[in-house]
Amino acid sequence: MKKLTKISTALLIAGLGFSFAASAKVTVFAAASMTDALQQVAKDYAKQNPKNEVVFSFASSSTLAKQIEEGAPADIFVSASNKWMKYLSEKDLTVKETEKVFSE
Repeated sequence: MKKLTKISTALLIAGLGFSFAASAKVTVFAAASMTDALQQVAKDYAKQNPKNEVVFSFASSSTLAKQIEEGAPADIFVSASNKWMKYLSEKDLTVKETEKVFSE
């Protein structure tokens, strides 16, 4: 879990790597298997960035990918399967330079 949390922290920070001039809300769509790790990361992030809000939507990667395809607003997508990241990427629904694979 520690290793997963470190990876998740890096992922969240990478996803939030832009500068916040004021308070901001970031929407993260994430695989249900990432719930515990990402909620802990969000707590740690909130301590350091109290003006910024991280809002999660947890479900299966396929469900989330299809919601994004239908126009659901997500700033960060954390998929349990490379298949669904590729699915969105092939439909030009991602920012290619921000795609990261942490495990295969």
